[in-house]
Amino acid sequence: MWRHQVKRRSFFGAIGAASLAPLFGGWRETPPPDGAAAQTPWTPPPPMVEATAVEIGGAQLVCSDSGGDGPAIILLHPATGSHRVWGYQQSFLARAGYRVIAYSRRGFAGSSPTSTTSPEAGATDLDALMTRLGLARAHLVGSAAGAFVVSDFAISFPERAISLTIASTFGGITDPAYRALIATLTPEGFDALPASFRELGPAYRAAYPQGVAAWEALEHESADRDRPRQPTLNRLTWAALASISAPTLVMSGGADLYMPAPIGRTLASHFPNSRLKVVPDVGHSLYWEEPDAFNAGIIDFLQSLPPASGHPA
Repeated sequence: MWRHQVKRRSFFGAIGAASLAPLFGGWRETPPPDGAAAQTPWTPPPPMVEATAVEIGGAQLVCSDSGGDGPAIILLHPATGSHRVWGYQQSFLARAGYRVIAYSRRGFAGSSPTSTTSPEAGATDLDALMTRLGLARAHLVGSAAGAFVVSDFAISFPERAISLTIASTFGGITDPAYRALIATLTPEGFDALPASFRELGPAYRAAYPQGVAAWEALEHESADRDRPRQPTLNRLTWAALASISAPTLVMSGGADLYMPAPIGRTLASHFPNSRLKVVPDVGHSLYWEEPDAFNAGIIDFLQSLPPASGHPA
């Protein structure tokens, strides 16, 4: 069984950003000249593998697949994103020996729209996509709404989920007391605020205007705002989470306005085989704001799994 762990890191990547930089080209902290405050350079995400449309039973999902013979990692985007948001992750994880697949769910960035009469479950689509790509099993990584699909999939298709990484999410849990707590964090009018204000932490917005602009561009082009939400196959309850046997990493940003670290701790406590990583000073878009910490958290987690779980040698 995993022990619940909280790993605290500095904003600029005490997890080893300097050691990751040769592979990833991430941000570097530089000393302020003559004692003055200095903004560190922002590095745009590396280009992703060109996406193609993959047919799944009469529908199409736009998919960027790094290829290769390594174990598969499938990336599931938040509701404010699409397959395009994973540039910081795909190249890094592919260099670490994985086949990295990012796809847009129905209604996002060129994938088929969700049905207005009988919307298809995201977990069903993921199962069909894996079959179409010839994958028996995969590591699953989901941010925010993407994490709902990850948990739902692991409940319905446990033999296909090697491990779960879920970040910046309340997990779609339907428990009334828990949902009431979530509601206190999002007062009336919250959803009308700009997405970048809601989902990027203040430290990032202050330091990296270029990164904010790039994130906003991806958010604006990501989805049809009037699309119906894909349903889950299962009612996501605490009891349902307790049935998931796959090793699970829960990650939270310490400056997330509406999914802060206590939410992550609560969520992690209900997975039977889990650990928790909290990154201070980071908002809801952890994968984007602090990719060095996000990527290193995934690699550390996967390296800790038994060899049979599919970590590259």
